Amino acid sequence: MNTRLIRLAAIVVALLGLVACRDSFSPVEITEVPLGDDVPTNPATSFAGIAAAAYDLVHQELPKAELTFVAYRGECSGLSGLDGTWRLTYTERRRGFPRDRLLVGEVVVGGGYLSLTTQDYSWGYPPTIPLDLETQVGVGQIAAIADTEIRRRVDGDCTVRLHRAPQGWQVQCASPDASGGEASICNFRVDPLTGDIDGG
Repeated sequence: MNTRLIRLAAIVVALLGLVACRDSFSPVEITEVPLGDDVPTNPATSFAGIAAAAYDLVHQELPKAELTFVAYRGECSGLSGLDGTWRLTYTERRRGFPRDRLLVGEVVVGGGYLSLTTQDYSWGYPPTIPLDLETQVGVGQIAAIADTEIRRRVDGDCTVRLHRAPQGWQVQCASPDASGGEASICNFRVDPLTGDIDGG
């Protein structure tokens, strides 16, 4: 290898080092951040306020992150009031070489508090398509529709998971089985634009 190629390789390595330093990222974990007094803690009636608080928290670390996933888990009996735990996932794409960096912030909301963890998922497959919840049926109304449908299908206590999938709001409910796990007892979708039920 001649001297010119060695110098060129050294320059490339140095430039890559500078880019890496400039775009450094360190994971963080922030716990038990109280919702502000101006944010009602009932997500059934004020999900927009809770989502705004989560957005503000994650943007302290990932200023260009966009909401890409939303999930709720709780008891079926508390679904109408969304009295459970929310997970909101935000993804920030940073253009780079040899590939883009995908930085993910997950905000957990429950009991009037928020927690945030951030991670680098550049070598994984995090959700990257932004969600637009503002132009669709409200989250509280989706929960009410799902609650009515679960009561029609399920007799007894259960847990429920509600998450926003590409095809709509996916609703899954389960009851404890004899082996100590959970047995699925309902699985259906709620159309985010019309509120219609789809699936068995």
